[in-house]
Amino acid sequence: MNSARTTIAGLLAACLVASSNPLASAQKTGESPTGATSSGTPQRVVEKTDETLSIALVKETDVNPMLVAFVKTDQFALIDGLEADSRMPLTIFAPAGKHLETKAVRSVLAGRDTQALKNFVYCHYCYGRLLDKNFAQGRNLKMMMGWADEDTTLRVKIAVDDQGRPTVNGMPVLKTVEAANGVLHIIDGVLAPPAADDDRRETAP
Repeated sequence: MNSARTTIAGLLAACLVASSNPLASAQKTGESPTGATSSGTPQRVVEKTDETLSIALVKETDVNPMLVAFVKTDQFALIDGLEADSRMPLTIFAPAGKHLETKAVRSVLAGRDTQALKNFVYCHYCYGRLLDKNFAQGRNLKMMMGWADEDTTLRVKIAVDDQGRPTVNGMPVLKTVEAANGVLHIIDGVLAPPAADDDRRETAP
C-alpha cells in the first residue's frame, strides 16, 4: 500500500512540475490521443487496465492538466484507487489536448479563480462506470456540476453517432480507458455549466 502511494505521489509530482505551463505535456507531444483513418476521421481507441483512474490520467499525457485540476480542487482522493475503489466507480470526460490549449481553458486551469476551476472539474465527471452499452441507450446524464441545485445542474446527452462512436452532447469520444475504479473518456470538446456564453463545443441543459 505504501509502495503504491509512493508511486502515485511520484507520478503526480511529475505532472505538477510539467503543469507550471498547464499544458506542457500536450504542447511537447503535439499529438492527439488517437490516430486517424486515411479519410482523416479520428480513430477511437479502447484500452483496459487494472490501474486506477489517477494512473490512467498520468499516462495519458495529452490530458495531464485534468489530473492537476483534480488535485488543485481537492478531488484527487476520488480518482485515487487508495481512497476510491471499484465499489464507487467514477467516469471522467477529459477534453482532448487541443481543447485544453485554448486561451479560455488555460486561464481556468491556472486556478486563479478557484470557483471557476471547481466548476470545470465538476462538469467533467460523474459517478458510475459508463461503458459503450450505456451510450447505446441514449440518455441524459447528470454530472457533478450543480448536483444539489437543479438551477445549476449540468446534464449531458450520451448517445452513439451514425459511425457507431459514443458521443457526449454530440462530441465524439476519441479514446476510452477502462480502469480499475472507473472509466476515462477523452472527448473531442469541452463541457461547461448551463447557460455558459462562449463559442466552445459544449453544453446543454
